[in-house]
Amino acid sequence: MKYRDRIVGTARVRGDRILPHPKNWRMHPENQRDALRGVLSDLGVARSLTGVPADPKALAEVRALTTQAERDAWVRRFETGTGDVLLLDGHLRAEEIRDQALPVELLDLDEREQAELLAAFDPIGDLATMDRDKF
Repeated sequence: MKYRDRIVGTARVRGDRILPHPKNWRMHPENQRDALRGVLSDLGVARSLTGVPADPKALAEVRALTTQAERDAWVRRFETGTGDVLLLDGHLRAEEIRDQALPVELLDLDEREQAELLAAFDPIGDLATMDRDKF
């Protein structure tokens, strides 16, 4: 089966342009924040965030793009513009890092698809088990 590629591209976006998704149901206790701060201090930013353009017009525009060249050009314009990102994954990292640009994978998901990703992404990952020897 061939799956659709919903990733438009990766843009570096300042933390103050990254907005929490109103349907994000995850809460981040202080011990999790402390653990993340420790990893950020040791390693830095090592994983991109995931989001969609916050402006419905920008989202409609990106959904209409048909070629990778068009998507690449759109991402470059978005990166240097003032548009905000509506975050789907990486809320805690975005909360902790507000004063620098972060890599954000931009997706072309509509509202229903965003809600589905928010509902399924972490719970599916939580189904994984641990190989203690490799850990």
